[in-house]
Amino acid sequence: MYMAMTIVSRLVTVLCLLTAAILACADEPAKVALEAKWTLKQFAGVSEVEEQVISLTNEIRRKQRLSTLSASTELRIAARQHSQEMGDEKYFAHESPDVRWRVPWQRTYNAGFWGQQVGENIVSVQNPNLKTPKAIAERFLQLWMNSPPHKANLLTPKWTLLGVGVVKVRDTYYGTQLFAVPLVQLEGATLSRISGEMVTLTVEGALRSGAVNIWVNGSHQETLTPRRGTFTVTIAYPKKSGDYEIMLGLGKTVVWEATLQTDKPEREMLGKVKSYRAGIVTDTRVETRPFMGMRLTGVIKLAPGAQAYFIRDDAILATLTANKEGLAAFECVLPKRDTHYVIGFGYNNLREDLLYIDTTAPLTDAFLGRPE
Repeated sequence: MYMAMTIVSRLVTVLCLLTAAILACADEPAKVALEAKWTLKQFAGVSEVEEQVISLTNEIRRKQRLSTLSASTELRIAARQHSQEMGDEKYFAHESPDVRWRVPWQRTYNAGFWGQQVGENIVSVQNPNLKTPKAIAERFLQLWMNSPPHKANLLTPKWTLLGVGVVKVRDTYYGTQLFAVPLVQLEGATLSRISGEMVTLTVEGALRSGAVNIWVNGSHQETLTPRRGTFTVTIAYPKKSGDYEIMLGLGKTVVWEATLQTDKPEREMLGKVKSYRAGIVTDTRVETRPFMGMRLTGVIKLAPGAQAYFIRDDAILATLTANKEGLAAFECVLPKRDTHYVIGFGYNNLREDLLYIDTTAPLTDAFLGRPE
């Protein structure tokens, strides 16, 4: 009788969640792609001066035996926006008064450059005697090269991309240079809503000192530091999504391992359990619960054959290997929660966060801007 009531209760819960999801998403598209919030058409600029600034910048870098920079439309959009805003709002600073895009890497993100490594130079020139685009650009470069911080930015070896935005407001020219280097190039990302059942494995244990490392399918997920001598590991995956080999370790020494088999009945999901040190893992349990959330899919570009870690918050979900075209696809499930998800990639011993997702928002608003 109890089992029957539990099954009925679970079915009712699932049906309620599905009904709520259908009603909430009735007016939503089936999927939403990540798109830039700003376009070049939104911000008029003095393109002749912009081109001269790019040319002169690369000339200076060549003389210093540095690589020249490729023009980036996305960086140009962000540069124009900032120059225009400085002129319209009558301020001159790297920080915008608008908290939505206060710092440069927030503005470049809005313009469609998803990377984090960004540098910025700004300048204003009030001189009606500068009659030609080249003369204006030369004045910009003179001011930047005479300023040690701006010169250092301009001559930073790692930069590969450059965007320049120049606008004229009244009798003043405002200029912004944006430099960047992408660690991982995001080719595209898409979100869709999903609902179903989530399998949650909870492992509790005791440890007086040290930290617990967690691996899933051979990839390191996270490191937990016990509080008051105890720790709790929670791992969740969609039902019928395959098998997951879970290992807990002290340093690189495995102390406990098991296989979570999400295709099996709940009582049989945790198998092949092995404990190599008594007393560390004190309890385990597997629960299947209904959930709503989103599915994220996308593609990144690397060097052909290169590998990158696919990271959700602080957990490594997978190791991606680029094909001969340098492309690697990624996918994950994001259960609904109150705090946003951070999606990043690890490459060449560095991490770059590229996506910020709010699973409580309408699908059209789920891709967030970059936080400070």
